[in-house]
Amino acid sequence: VLKGSAITATLNNNVNVVLTAAANGTSMVGTYTIQAGDSATTDLTVNSYTTSSPVTDVFGNVMTSTTVPTGTDNIAGSHAIDIDASRPASTITAVAYNSSANTITLTGTNFDQIESATTDIKAQLDWTKFTWDIDGDGATSAGLTFEVADITSAEKTSATQLTITLSNAGQTKITNALAAGFGADAIGADAANAADNVDITAGFIRDASLNAATTDAASNLSPTYSDNVAPTISSFSTSTSNGSYGIGDTVNITATTSEAVLKGSAITATLNNNVNVV
Repeated sequence: VLKGSAITATLNNNVNVVLTAAANGTSMVGTYTIQAGDSATTDLTVNSYTTSSPVTDVFGNVMTSTTVPTGTDNIAGSHAIDIDASRPASTITAVAYNSSANTITLTGTNFDQIESATTDIKAQLDWTKFTWDIDGDGATSAGLTFEVADITSAEKTSATQLTITLSNAGQTKITNALAAGFGADAIGADAANAADNVDITAGFIRDASLNAATTDAASNLSPTYSDNVAPTISSFSTSTSNGSYGIGDTVNITATTSEAVLKGSAITATLNNNVNVV
């Protein structure tokens, strides 16, 4: 057919696509760009077509047929193309961190709309949109972020719960933050800074077709922690040698705690001679 010949093909989801001959030949080509709300209950195929611009061969004969090819001569006969143009309507309302199980649990709604062929959906989630905001300082700190390599799995344990299991790399990120002096980089809070929170930008949750949610944004979510046991003093000790000490001498005193505490934590110990030491 001649260059410029064109038809309008109506797909089985009622979308129209114009197919045009870019040069003399046997092909008229067009592009279907999927839009939000498009759907197809069966594999994508052409249901009908009409002439958009006269389809003419080199001898001047004009096509009048509107017969639709069938079987392998139509799209669905040779290709299984599934159209999923519905965004998941998931929301996120809470975050919990379990240091023993190495898991981050998100609570929300409509997690059952995250379709996947397998139970592990870690590759579907957009980790650039998940930030552990250190000390709740927003833009002041880049915060703690994760990559797919930091995640062992992400599973929909129910319609309202998404469980993220950290890999060794992900756990190391948190461990390193904890080990960074228990100050501004600490997971949790210290005496000089606010508690951490989690910020999620819309589009973190994506379905199997990578349609991104627009309802899952959440700011300043305060994580809950599996460790809710307060630290205690396990012992008092000194590195000062045995002997007698007089005015101006110093004696080192160390209080050992039952678990790691944050930088800046302090107690006042009263000695058996009624002297207070911070």
